[in-house]
Amino acid sequence: LYLDGGIEVARQFVHKYVLNDIEHKQLIYDAKSSLQELVQKEKKGQIQYLLLSESGPEHEKEFSCAVLIDGKRMGMGIGKNKKEAEQKAAAEALFLMKK
Repeated sequence: LYLDGGIEVARQFVHKYVLNDIEHKQLIYDAKSSLQELVQKEKKGQIQYLLLSESGPEHEKEFSCAVLIDGKRMGMGIGKNKKEAEQKAAAEALFLMKK
């Protein structure tokens, strides 16, 4: 943004999309850890990640994973590797739990 539009464009973007209402727009860098902390804090049970499917050619695999909390499916994610799919599933579970 800075290189294309200058400092003012970059500043406006940061204020609008990063700083405003930070409580509700928190970026989740490590959803699996955040989910683990929340589940432990609220004593919700065990977390389990399941690989649901793996498809596509070797060079372009797509993985689908689900996260279960105490045996109940709480989120699902799709990614280019298992870790990415698990992170997306955890992010969905976090979103649903915080509603």
